[in-house]
Amino acid sequence: YAQFFMGVKVAGTTTEFSNQLKLKGFQLSSESTASLTVMKGKLGGESVELLIVGSPKTHLTSKLVVVYPTQETWYSLLDNYQKVKKILTEKYGEPDKGYEFFESPYELGDGYELQAVKLEKCFYVKVWHETEKFPNQTLAVRISPSLHVSLIYENNENMALAEEEQKQIDNSTY
Repeated sequence: YAQFFMGVKVAGTTTEFSNQLKLKGFQLSSESTASLTVMKGKLGGESVELLIVGSPKTHLTSKLVVVYPTQETWYSLLDNYQKVKKILTEKYGEPDKGYEFFESPYELGDGYELQAVKLEKCFYVKVWHETEKFPNQTLAVRISPSLHVSLIYENNENMALAEEEQKQIDNSTY
């Protein structure tokens, strides 16, 4: 199941989860905050950054975002996206939903693909989220406006808990 990243279950507290990733060679970054743990390390021989998001009160791991290196050209960005998508498709089967298109006036092959990405006119994302096939998880790969590929793991139960905890915080604050 996609609830595992490098053999570590995307669950437990953010401290427990990040400690397990430290054993895999990832290092805690000084960019970490109370609500976001940032780690850096190697994945498949490539330097990546990990963003670990926890629920606001109980700090249970709700989301992991793997941020691949920023790319300089459209073709390297597309190649990176297609590589990650292929790995996920081979492991988990065809995605449940997704799309790959440019919003007008941009189109594939016009030479302005990177500009379209930066202006959020490029939509390349695939999602695996069939509850019977992937219980308690959502997995997605996308091209980000920051010119990198993101691989997202969500623990659905902890995402719902995080939303509820945030509502409680908001209700008591406002």
